[in-house]
Amino acid sequence: MEEPVNSASQAIAVYNDSAGQQSQFSRDPGSLAHATESPAEANRFTIYLRLRTAGMTLKKARINRGGSWGAFIPMPWIHQNCLADCETCFHNKNYQPIMDTTCDDSAFTLELHFQSDADPNRWGRTAHSITPDCSHTGQVECVQ
Repeated sequence: MEEPVNSASQAIAVYNDSAGQQSQFSRDPGSLAHATESPAEANRFTIYLRLRTAGMTLKKARINRGGSWGAFIPMPWIHQNCLADCETCFHNKNYQPIMDTTCDDSAFTLELHFQSDADPNRWGRTAHSITPDCSHTGQVECVQ
């Protein structure tokens, strides 16, 4: 299997949550989320994150399969881990795993949600097309 495939970068779209509906994501789950049951090592396809945005922390995500959004799932809290451009961070392996699925899983959209470190009511989101592929170990997403 080849190294993870590099994906295009996404900009964060900011939104407010003054009603505090995101409070259930106030603790770091500390582990990877799973799109499916924990895949066997040979079939594992890992989604990684390069986060170039300072002051925002990955907190949660949801998955869209066939036009239907699933419930929010907690994500491992990731802060800025990429200080260069996305391409340089990819080649230097400045990214962290956020989710596992199987390499033969169908394509899906992964919507990532980031909370502002300065204002807990300020959030941002990005949407990523995930295409599992058994010829790669995963897919690396970049958020700026």
